Amino acid sequence: MGPRVDKTRLDAAIHAGAMLRDWIDGNGATVVGAAQRLGMSRTALNRVLAGQWPMTTRLALALERIGWPRARFWMDLQTSHDIARLRLCLDAD
Repeated sequence: MGPRVDKTRLDAAIHAGAMLRDWIDGNGATVVGAAQRLGMSRTALNRVLAGQWPMTTRLALALERIGWPRARFWMDLQTSHDIARLRLCLDAD
């Protein structure tokens, strides 16, 4: 059995997609509508929302352009999440 990993550290660093899902829901938007406004497929947006794909710079800028929080906000969330994931991997070694 390998070393124990404290998954609460990863939970504290929310994936940008989870925050984006809350933002979409909280603003009365739909995934389909948001995807159309962002110029991307519903499938691609769903993958970000599910944490399967990272927030990209392109998506962060597209969100900023439609009046949602600034690109830096989304990228900071994603970077914090990525760092937390890597720390978990490194600590498990």
